[in-house]
Amino acid sequence: MGQTAVSGTAGRDTAQFAGCIGRFRFVVDSGLGVSGRSQRIYRVNVSTSSIADSDPARAWQNRLAAIQATRLSPGSPDPMVRTFQLETGAPAMWYHANTNDTSFVTLEVMRAYGDHVLHLVREVASGAEEVTERMYRRVIAGYVPHGRQGFCVGDGALTSETSKNEQTLISFRRPRHGDFMLSLATNTVDQPEEGASLQDIHDEREILMESGSVVTILLNERRVVAGLGGVDARIQIRPRGEATFVRFTWRFGGIGGDALAPQLVLIGAAPLEHMVQLVADWEKLLQSLHPLPQPR
Repeated sequence: MGQTAVSGTAGRDTAQFAGCIGRFRFVVDSGLGVSGRSQRIYRVNVSTSSIADSDPARAWQNRLAAIQATRLSPGSPDPMVRTFQLETGAPAMWYHANTNDTSFVTLEVMRAYGDHVLHLVREVASGAEEVTERMYRRVIAGYVPHGRQGFCVGDGALTSETSKNEQTLISFRRPRHGDFMLSLATNTVDQPEEGASLQDIHDEREILMESGSVVTILLNERRVVAGLGGVDARIQIRPRGEATFVRFTWRFGGIGGDALAPQLVLIGAAPLEHMVQLVADWEKLLQSLHPLPQPR
């Protein structure tokens, strides 16, 4: 997931992980496990994964087999259009994710970098194959294994130019704490998104109370995170007939057309009995969130 262990201090177990996603870096407690992660740039889904057996060819063959396995029966349409080498060391395939609609095709590419694989996927309208292949080559050319500048995608980063279409999401869970979660999402916007004002939580409280929930606002204040001015809102909710839980949000609406100041939405939620732990994890995440250095 592109994280590095940070050792404890003063004889206490303060193990934590330093990670990054998109154009931001952060630190979280080691007790939090990643439950989901995605990155999208130039409308291409970009991810990395470790190669446990140091055999990228096997990883590619497994992926080919998975696509072929989507074929419903021997007589049904073959999802595979063609396989080829996008460039040296980068096997690629064009296939139909939905064989009932061949007006769309998906390009999938893997490129190995020693201990991990870069994985690119995008579905496009038929006829856009050539320009999509050029875009993939540009993404690969800008990729730096284990890099920490530009746009972080896990085990490395893209140092190519910014895009008007950048989205990321990473979520965490505490396995022993039931419905305990943290998430961070970014999205470049054409215009600043509404929804980062102090009034928002009051409006939501009214809606929730109309459904029979008991809602208490614990905190609602402006707070600068990663150099961006957002709103830190925390509420306690007791839905009708259900257990009480707490939910924290920090939201920044974004600056139109600026990939370095995208819309950011951070969410934390936990049962009421785990609120102290949520506060600690929330503060560590918000206080540690900073922009990644950008290539010059």
